Amino acid sequence: MKPDPADRPASAPMSAAARCPVCGEFVGAAPRCAQCGAAIETRQSLRIYRIAAILLATVGLALLFAMARHREIPVVRVGEIERSMNFAFVRVRGEAADDARIFRKDGRIEGLRFTVRDETGEIVVRAQRDRAQWLVEHDRVPGAGDGVEAAGSLNVTSDGAALWIQAPDKLVVTRRALPLKRLADIVREDAGRSFRIAGEIVSVRAPRTGSNAPWTAEVRDESGNGRLVFFQSVRDEMADPALLERGARIEARVGVSLYR
Repeated sequence: MKPDPADRPASAPMSAAARCPVCGEFVGAAPRCAQCGAAIETRQSLRIYRIAAILLATVGLALLFAMARHREIPVVRVGEIERSMNFAFVRVRGEAADDARIFRKDGRIEGLRFTVRDETGEIVVRAQRDRAQWLVEHDRVPGAGDGVEAAGSLNVTSDGAALWIQAPDKLVVTRRALPLKRLADIVREDAGRSFRIAGEIVSVRAPRTGSNAPWTAEVRDESGNGRLVFFQSVRDEMADPALLERGARIEARVGVSLYR
């Protein structure tokens, strides 16, 4: 049995607008009475508040998006990276400690890897698939000695830290001319450094079929002999690998390393 509206106590003028005009049930801001189903005429003040709330929410989201898009990405030094910084989006600055290695599979670029060194340490920088492809196509692949500024997310484990590039267009490479060095002048103390060399190929030895061993080439200049070691991925980057044969004159960017 529905209550008689006449039996209800009189409401204050301010609360009358919040009651159903048919049965007197309290409806608040609802568009329809839950008791009798009558449609409630929306008050102008509520409509204004709703529109204002939507506008404020939209503007707030737009401001948050703009701040996230244009905020300055913090620069960290490699030696200051800690486990608590895992997944942080940061920038590192330094120089490429080695030539970037490009990994291919079935003619497609699968990844790219190089090491950035600053005054506090070294960190491995990686890019995968589409990001690595973009870097190669836009000539953003650093060589040993080039200045590098890279932005990405940190992956910090017990084995060390790596920076995964998420925004390839934020990778800045400053090309630097390496000094030309005679083979005889390269000593053990040069390990970890990069130079340019020029000379004549004395011999070339390819790895056996199916092996992951590197190629080796003996090079001679006016000061003496030296050995070049490079992997198949490097040979694939050469404009014409067939020219790498005995008697050919070459100039190469090399990194010096020690083995045993």
